Amino acid sequence: MFSISLTQEQANQLLFELKVLAEKYDLKISANSINKLELSTKNKDKLVMTCTYRTKMNMHINIHEKSTGISLIRLNLDNKFHKNLNGEIIRDYRVNIFDLSEYCPKKGHFAYMKAYKLPYKKLNRPTNFVFAIMEVLNFTNTDFYEKLKVEMEENLI
Repeated sequence: MFSISLTQEQANQLLFELKVLAEKYDLKISANSINKLELSTKNKDKLVMTCTYRTKMNMHINIHEKSTGISLIRLNLDNKFHKNLNGEIIRDYRVNIFDLSEYCPKKGHFAYMKAYKLPYKKLNRPTNFVFAIMEVLNFTNTDFYEKLKVEMEENLI
């Protein structure tokens, strides 16, 4: 059976403490593209940010802890939905954030993330995928300036 190996406090530290991109990245966003960026926290914890662009209505950005694969934040830019443990259904553009209180196998709920409709706190509803990537990096206090160049094919904008 799946179990969560992070505490809420550990997840919060990984999600919001200062991070830097491990190297310089030149992302090229095209249809059906998947880009992975390595991040490192100030405590040298390793994170991975995956940017998946399938279509204009199916885009995702996910930051997860590298060794366990546990997601800390996931930006869903699609027309699907997420059902929180309390039964609340969040549709359309949303952000899922690690929340250990959402994990309740005895109630048949194996998700460990809580969804929120965008905008949420400092995280705005993005107008395009490049803006969404920057929003997630800003939201998680990641220093990416001078280390990230993102380009989208013109027909995707």
